[in-house]
Amino acid sequence: MTEEMYQVFVVGMGAEVATINVSTTQEAFLSTTIKKFRTLLNKKWPECGTDPDDVRLLFAGKQLEDKLRSGGEATLEDYNLQRNSTIHLVFRLHGGSRPPSFTQRVSPPPPVEKQHQSDDFSLKFTKDIPDAITGMSDPDDQPRVMMTCRHAVDPNTLTAWCRSLLDKQEWEFFCPAVIGATNKQCKKIWEYSEVRKVALFNEAEQKFFESKMSEYAAQMYCDMKECPGCRSFVERRDLKNLRVHCGICTKKNRKEFDFCWHCEKEWSGPVTSAVRCGSSDCAHPSIPSIRDAKVIRINEKEVPCRRACPTCGVVVEHKGTGGCKFIVCPRCKKEFCFLCLKVKVVCLSAAPASWYGSCSKPVAPKQTSIPVWSRK
Repeated sequence: MTEEMYQVFVVGMGAEVATINVSTTQEAFLSTTIKKFRTLLNKKWPECGTDPDDVRLLFAGKQLEDKLRSGGEATLEDYNLQRNSTIHLVFRLHGGSRPPSFTQRVSPPPPVEKQHQSDDFSLKFTKDIPDAITGMSDPDDQPRVMMTCRHAVDPNTLTAWCRSLLDKQEWEFFCPAVIGATNKQCKKIWEYSEVRKVALFNEAEQKFFESKMSEYAAQMYCDMKECPGCRSFVERRDLKNLRVHCGICTKKNRKEFDFCWHCEKEWSGPVTSAVRCGSSDCAHPSIPSIRDAKVIRINEKEVPCRRACPTCGVVVEHKGTGGCKFIVCPRCKKEFCFLCLKVKVVCLSAAPASWYGSCSKPVAPKQTSIPVWSRK
């Protein structure tokens, strides 16, 4: 009789997907430490190594750490991994900086009609509470499942709602239920482990959700892109150097391979550079967007309609028409002044009364470089 295998999928190493056989029992699977998992991964992909400083492991929006805050060894159970979960791998290379642009490695599966078994005693069912997402409460519908926020959802509407959030590159799923006559939403964050269970994800849906969540959440940990040679997901360690060395391509092609983080061409020119490589058309891909931005008016001040966030460098656009001067960056969530390009607290410290109106500081000129978001 063949033993049942508890395995995990890992993406990010070129176009490959690695299947890591962890154990033959659920108990051993859940108790496997992250450090032990790195060892198993290293046997499959020796290039990964076992040093957490060399490779980031991301699952469902969280980075897998070897140690818990309490100091103990972290396990797969601590991060709610289960059989056939998908982990995202990002190499940390020496030597970038633009917002990640991911390829669609995992295609969204077609929607499947789902229904819970009424004898599943691990869930609480109701027909009295309307669906938190649609607001509808048809007594002829299948029973809805109670969530931890005390609102109820149908597994089909839950799947559609979470996919709509992923389409907007949001990887935290929250309850949209309207509370009473206040018109305010519940907004309680649903843990992925709860969503996965209530939404009845099949294997294809689980792989899609976990892959996309990790991709989007990676933006909060690192500036990540694909190596132009091997398509592995990578980040650079030295944010002052555009020259990035890829050991995977070097080993595969048996010759040194360095590429430019800006133009993604094979490196030429100076030994190191924080500005450009030797290619004549080398430039940060976001520069044209802010360079060619049209001029708009905000509170009688003329400013470019597009700016790079002073914290993380992502390009955002202001609609103008006299709107508020403060913008919340969709990437780093920092709020900054579109006029002076200072974070909100710094802008207001000079003139607290200028909350909405004109800025007491000079209008910052059109940007010629993209700020680098330095994170750990």
